[in-house]
This record gives sequence, structure tokens and C-alpha cells, in this order.
Amino acid sequence: MRFKNILLLIISFFVSSIYSANASTQAPIGNISVVIGAVTIQHKDNIEKKASQETPIYLGDTITIKNDDSFIRVNFIDGTHITLNDMDATLTIDEYVFDPETLSNNKAKFNILKGSFEFVGGLLDKGTAENVQIDLDFGSIGVRGTKILRTMKDGECWIYLEEGEIRVFNSAGSRILKAGDGTRIKSTSISPTEVKPWKQEKIDWIKSAVAAPTEK
Repeated sequence: MRFKNILLLIISFFVSSIYSANASTQAPIGNISVVIGAVTIQHKDNIEKKASQETPIYLGDTITIKNDDSFIRVNFIDGTHITLNDMDATLTIDEYVFDPETLSNNKAKFNILKGSFEFVGGLLDKGTAENVQIDLDFGSIGVRGTKILRTMKDGECWIYLEEGEIRVFNSAGSRILKAGDGTRIKSTSISPTEVKPWKQEKIDWIKSAVAAPTEK
């Protein structure tokens, strides 16, 4: 039994080494520029590691916030950046294609569940097409040159658009937001709420929700 356990450990180490080697041959698509508190990153090899400043980011990575006092900012090679905070919030990079020579072919798809985030678009979302999509708890956002803030409150997904234009949608309906507008989604089977310009009090609230703990 002892020999069997040792053999399993050797095999596990060998497989892990292969996965790590494969991951290292991929070109990183960004890095972590700010990390506060307990944050982990999981590559395609399914090994979860502690995130630290300057950690490279790869396609397929999942970042997880471990407590309410933690915060992370990810910078992508096209100039996009995403901040994330609140316990159990996750960011997964499902798709990312960036070629500075052919901007029309570039695209990205992010999956952000729970928590609060700020999305500031780079070169990927410059143009008229929805080259970037963010999948959320109860729907999705089609992005066009934007700065988006999102937080969760009372079981609902609150979305505010500071710059640009976005389409917030799910299987029940779709809404177009322009700068200064906000909406909410509370279920995949219920359309996003009617779009309305947000008052400064509500804007200040969501900005506080997405801010790093040291900025609150």
C-alpha cells in the first residue's frame, strides 16, 4: 500500500510537470498589476495557486476572490483592464484574440460571477461591433468602447455605464445603455429592468462597491 501511494505521488508530479510545461509555452495575454488580500488563480492544469503582483494571465485562467477584503486588477495586452472584489467573485477568460495589425478580427469573452467589478475597454472593443462579451450571473453584456461598473445587491446584478455604449441581455430581453445609464438583472428568465440615468448618489455607491479596499 505504501509503495502504491508513492507511485501515485510520482505519477501526479509527472502529470503536473507536463501541464506546467504546456502552460509556460503559451503566450501570456496580460498580468496582475494589483492584488490585495487572498486571491487565487487557476490555470488550465486545474492547479490553484496564490495570485501575486506581475503574475502572468493566460487564456482559460480563472481568478477567485477569497474574502471581502480582497481585490485584484488584471491588465490585458490590448489595454483592457478589469478589477474584481468581494468574496467568491470569479473571473474566467473564456476567449481572447488580439492582433494589433487586424483590429477587426479581435475578440474576447469573459465570465464574471458574483462580486463587484470595473471593466475599462482597450483596443479590443474599439469600433461598432460587439467584439467583447461579458457573461454575468443572470445575463450578458455586449461591449463597445466602454467603462462598466457592476455589483451585486439583494440578489440582483446592478450595472452602470460610465462611458461608451453596451447591450445588456439575457434569454428574456435586451436593453441598450448609453453613458450615465443603469439597469438591473435578477433572473435569467426576466428581462433587464428599464434603462434609466443614474443619480449621483447611486453612482457614488457603485463606485465605492468596485473600489479597492484601500480606497474606500
